[in-house]
Amino acid sequence: MASEIPLDIEEKVEVTHVESKSDIDGIDWTHYGDDPDTIEAYKTIMSWSPEERAQQEKRLVRKLDVIVMAMAVLMYILNYLDRNSIAQARVSGLTESTHITPNQYSLVNGIFYILAQTPANMILSKSRPSVFLPVSMCAWALISTCTAATKSFGTLLAVRFILGFAEAPFFPGAAYWLTCWYTKAEIGRRYAIYVGGICISSAFAGLISAGIISNLDGKQGIAGWQWIFIIEGTITVAVAIFVSFFIPDYPQTARRFKPIERVLARMRIDSDGGPSDIGGEPTMFQGFILAVKDYRTWCLGTLQLCITNMIGFNFFYPTLMGLSQGMGYKNKITILLLSAPPYMVALLFSFCMGVSADITRKRVLHWEISFAVTAVALILLIALAKIDSPGGRYASTYILAMGSFAAYSVAYPWVGSLMPRPMTKRASAIGIANSLSNVGAFLSSYVFYAELGPTYRTSWCIVLGMTAYSAAMVWFLGWQNKKRNAELDVIEEQYRTGEIDSVTLATMPVDAQLAARTGWRMSN
Repeated sequence: MASEIPLDIEEKVEVTHVESKSDIDGIDWTHYGDDPDTIEAYKTIMSWSPEERAQQEKRLVRKLDVIVMAMAVLMYILNYLDRNSIAQARVSGLTESTHITPNQYSLVNGIFYILAQTPANMILSKSRPSVFLPVSMCAWALISTCTAATKSFGTLLAVRFILGFAEAPFFPGAAYWLTCWYTKAEIGRRYAIYVGGICISSAFAGLISAGIISNLDGKQGIAGWQWIFIIEGTITVAVAIFVSFFIPDYPQTARRFKPIERVLARMRIDSDGGPSDIGGEPTMFQGFILAVKDYRTWCLGTLQLCITNMIGFNFFYPTLMGLSQGMGYKNKITILLLSAPPYMVALLFSFCMGVSADITRKRVLHWEISFAVTAVALILLIALAKIDSPGGRYASTYILAMGSFAAYSVAYPWVGSLMPRPMTKRASAIGIANSLSNVGAFLSSYVFYAELGPTYRTSWCIVLGMTAYSAAMVWFLGWQNKKRNAELDVIEEQYRTGEIDSVTLATMPVDAQLAARTGWRMSN
């Protein structure tokens, strides 16, 4: 039975499977290493009963949450705080000091990072996150601080362009790093928390900026908007140095974990997505080519592009609140304070959606619910655009934040689920998807172009169209996954009954090998 659109057709590999005493479910688990500590850890784990192993896995996951998850969220909060600081600075005097027009602001806000994402993730798949991520953090913080020294459109544009290359590795890199530690059943709620860093930073950005403007504006001859970049950049550098001492690398090399924890961490991921020796591990370039040739990479990429446009209002939210036909608020402090609550509501909703998606394993359903909530908010904003109802428009942004950020949080778990192996392909696919996501961020600067204000009715219509496309694309991918899973059912049964032997299986696509040997299926 063949799929109309073949999956992983370029990933066929020749692997001779050798049965051994350590063989479990058709997979040779000796690739964990042959040093005495690893061998002893492996033997200990194999001696556990299912109940003991489940208990030990829970302990390990708790440790991962305290170390891996906490570090990822902390870094992402600061990442988005730096990215979002320009929106706060705009209502605090940035445009007046640098003499830029609203359209120039759109360009400054949009000329962030696009091309650096994919090569950064390719490098990360072969390097150490404990070095790569903190160095990236320090670089973007120092460059962001330099924004305070800009005096014109040209210098501001140059700093933002360079800042994009410094920040590029972080989000897709950390997203890929999390998939190396958590299983499909765990990653949804973790991604919801991780992406919730956007909501937390967006909320606190307003509160922090309000405090800075009210207390430091004009002090030492420095404007309030300049203090925003200086203080937030300094904090980020300090945190980058701090986290560099605690970030673990990958399960096979994490020095802060005991040998038994490292082996158990690898066994969990291998059981979930298949061991890394299935299909071999191609080079960075080979993994990139595999990702480019897989149509799902581009489906997910265009999906991310549209979803990023759905949350694109985030960079213009303080400005929208100050427009007479937006929310109509005039006081800078009021605007900054009122911009916080919608993000906190969005954080709670996104987390609930992530937990529910993990429990039910129905990610497509939760994605479609998120799109439906977003569509309701956009229809309200379109309908209220020419009505004198600032309260109604403000309430609609709560709903918009809930739906759009929930959709964003569901997106990345699907990449790891659809492309579990090879790791270099998964890293490249996440990088490509995030590059297209940032094309969406660039386009959102023009979706909310000055000429489309002050109601931005046309902007909301464009975002509604992208929401509809996203819903259709998710349905299409879910339908394709169901078809492929049916084919994998047949392959697994044929392998179990001996109709397909190990030699023949080794020539089949990686997803077929995973299905036959581990029971792996694509997530829906």
